[in-house]
Amino acid sequence: MQKRNKPSKTCANCQRKKIKCDRKVPACTACSERGHSCIYNVKIHHPQKNYLESLKKPELVSTIEKLKMELEKKQKPASKRNPLADFTYVSSKNGRVICYGSTSFRFAVRSPSLIPHFAQLWEKIKTVRNRWKQENHFLLEVESNSIETPLCFITAGSILEGLCAVMPNFEKVMECLYIFFNSDLFHSFAIMDPSKVLSDAQCCLVRDKNILAGSRIKSFELGDKKNYYRVGIITQILCLVYYKNRVPLQLRFFHNAITSLVLSKASYLERVQFFMLRYMYANITGVTVGDGGTCTSLVMSAFSTAVHIGLFKEEVHNHFRDESVYLHNLWAWILYADFETSFAIGSPLQIGQEFEYQGDIELGGFRMFNDSVLFFRRIIRQIYLPYCTPNLGTLISELKTFFKLRFGTLSSYLDHGNAVCLPFNKLLVILFVLQMISNLSIIEGNLLEKDSFNLQQNTLYCQLTSLKLVLDNLNSTFESCGYLKQTEQHNYSVKFSLALCLYHCIMPRLTHELFSALSKQALSENYDSYVKTNVLFKVDLHAFLKHTVFYEKNVPESKVNTLTAVGFLNTIRQNFVNASSEEMFSRLKQSYLFVLSDTFLVSTGSAIEGILKKDEIQQIISNDFDKLLTEPITDFFHDEDIPLFLEC
Repeated sequence: MQKRNKPSKTCANCQRKKIKCDRKVPACTACSERGHSCIYNVKIHHPQKNYLESLKKPELVSTIEKLKMELEKKQKPASKRNPLADFTYVSSKNGRVICYGSTSFRFAVRSPSLIPHFAQLWEKIKTVRNRWKQENHFLLEVESNSIETPLCFITAGSILEGLCAVMPNFEKVMECLYIFFNSDLFHSFAIMDPSKVLSDAQCCLVRDKNILAGSRIKSFELGDKKNYYRVGIITQILCLVYYKNRVPLQLRFFHNAITSLVLSKASYLERVQFFMLRYMYANITGVTVGDGGTCTSLVMSAFSTAVHIGLFKEEVHNHFRDESVYLHNLWAWILYADFETSFAIGSPLQIGQEFEYQGDIELGGFRMFNDSVLFFRRIIRQIYLPYCTPNLGTLISELKTFFKLRFGTLSSYLDHGNAVCLPFNKLLVILFVLQMISNLSIIEGNLLEKDSFNLQQNTLYCQLTSLKLVLDNLNSTFESCGYLKQTEQHNYSVKFSLALCLYHCIMPRLTHELFSALSKQALSENYDSYVKTNVLFKVDLHAFLKHTVFYEKNVPESKVNTLTAVGFLNTIRQNFVNASSEEMFSRLKQSYLFVLSDTFLVSTGSAIEGILKKDEIQQIISNDFDKLLTEPITDFFHDEDIPLFLEC
């Protein structure tokens, strides 16, 4: 039977009490007598039976699953994927495939408009590179070549016997250990307890006392469990202090052997410390090949072992021989190394957020460094979220605010000699803040097609400032340890290695991104040169400092044309050359990355001037980068492996 849908003419009170209503307006008699408000045309809803209560169990389960799917669909942040997570460049050569993401500096020079100009630059660098390799007998892949070397050429006996044959005497080993633990290099990392390592040297190194030759090491006492990493830590320290870039093949063979151990029996704290020492050595010697790719496997091996032994849990620390402060520092450097390799290669972080810190962050020796690492990791994590595209403008603003709150103004670090007082960890954080601002500006301009002149200026000022800080740090460090050059060669080398570490970490990205920014701006000026002038800005260091102050205040005077920016680049480098001694340059020329990076800087100026082939010097005021900065990404290097710092 069909129900009645016609609204009732009875007022709400009479309808509820089921009494006769005379329907008077504005109030019926019953409501007037009782003092009630009289409301008409109100439909009384009776409670309905719950639909779900009438369902049987199979139907109820099916309904719950449907509701869950609808809820997940509504809670999904976006169905469109994050384009930054999908940008990929694949380098493939002779079966070796390497995948790079959006934060890799390789994307900075892959625009089609840069092909002819970068090709000329690359030819010059390749010539210098090949000549340097021939003169220095440079061979990067010692590990792969040691596999093909007959064992009789390496050692007549076991690997340990070959190691004993090339190690210095016991007194020299102890001297090198004391030098290392008293150096700025150790205090800047502090990832192991010195008393433990010195004790291991006394216990593990079995020496044959000989008055004439000193106490030669004849074997190793490692106990029943054969913890070879106790010796590996000592030999890796010798690589930093004693052998430097002349590491014997027997020692490399030993390091490769203990690196390849994968059994759970090898889960020692010393294994983690050994891998992180190798990571330090790679950055100091420059064998990271510029993009951190060489260090990725070391960092992941250190992390996997650290998780296996519970290094990130404070309650486990009392099971180790090291003091807790060194364990906290070790974990902090593992987190940093994960960030650095992720940023360099362009991949998501390998260490999840749940592993970052489970204790008091202040227990380590580097509070500021730890906070900065967590901040950097949060930025990288947002860039590679699969379904949530980050606001790069907001991230750039966060980085600038972070710098201002922690370190003050950028211009305050540009005065000559100011870098002398900067600790390694502080300068490292400052440089990476600048590198991230530059990189995110390039990503937003080149890849996401959100171009503005300010993004170009971000890259120019951040990279030029980074260049001055790195070069000033080389000079100031060399001057501060100059008195050690003749009397304490090992101590001098360890002290200077921190400056080299910063140089090797920063320069590959700096050179590529600076070339990209200058080239794009030069091409844009050629394309849209509607304002001409014969005036070239003054390009000495005082002028650069003045323009940096304007840049921080976001005033128009900070915007410089390409020739002025190239002038700043040449001035900064020439000032470094003039202030450097021949001894320092001879030391720097032993570094593969220094030779390539310095050639890159010198060649960049001439390459940019080649782009600006005009009869007169022009100052261009233009904000139109749409055509040049949003070109599609193509494979710039074709079948030749990508650049400079990877081939060997």
